[in-house]
Amino acid sequence: MAKTQAEHFNKISQDVSSIKEEISLIKATTSNLSIEQNKLKLQIADISDFKNNIDKKIATLEHKIESLKITNDEHLQPQKSFCYEDFIRETHERQQREKNLIIRGINEIHSTNLEVRRKHDFEEVKNIIKMANSDSVDPIKIIRLGNYKPNSHRPIKVIFEANETPKAILRNKKNIKPESIKIYSDETPQQKHYREKLQEELRRRQNNGEADITIKYIRGIPKITKTQPKNY
Repeated sequence: MAKTQAEHFNKISQDVSSIKEEISLIKATTSNLSIEQNKLKLQIADISDFKNNIDKKIATLEHKIESLKITNDEHLQPQKSFCYEDFIRETHERQQREKNLIIRGINEIHSTNLEVRRKHDFEEVKNIIKMANSDSVDPIKIIRLGNYKPNSHRPIKVIFEANETPKAILRNKKNIKPESIKIYSDETPQQKHYREKLQEELRRRQNNGEADITIKYIRGIPKITKTQPKNY
């Protein structure tokens, strides 16, 4: 009788222990599920925030696109007109400047008499252009650029009747002496800007290791080209 009761008691104890283990397992599982659920809630919240941000960005882009469309519709025709007029103006100015040369390095005499200074400059210019091309015709006008200052030597704009004369002089400007005399074509502001950008690109490429390049005028347009090797 006593043995049976003890066995029964042991069985009950084992069952209770088993139940406790199952309860502990259920609690652990429930805790893990709760943690995973919280993670999912956070992920859902992040996804929701991300979607809201995307929606806001899309709305902003749509607004900008619409604004650009409106601006483009309002200003397209005037812009076309301006660009066309600017092109015509630039073309006309280049045609006029093709008849001119700019000469630097001619000493300016220190005289208060304007006619004396002009006569001196005209004779100096004639001598210089004859060095480059003996067949060159005399210029129709010369102008010192800038205000007169006693201790400065302003560049001179030389104006010819036709553009063939400046072109011939520029082709042979290496014949001009002394080397301190420099002759240039009369460029528009747009041409100067393009040439300066081209010079910047040339320096950048040379600094990056391209040693065999230079700026060469091809049909009157400056371009970066390969230098021709010298024949020995």
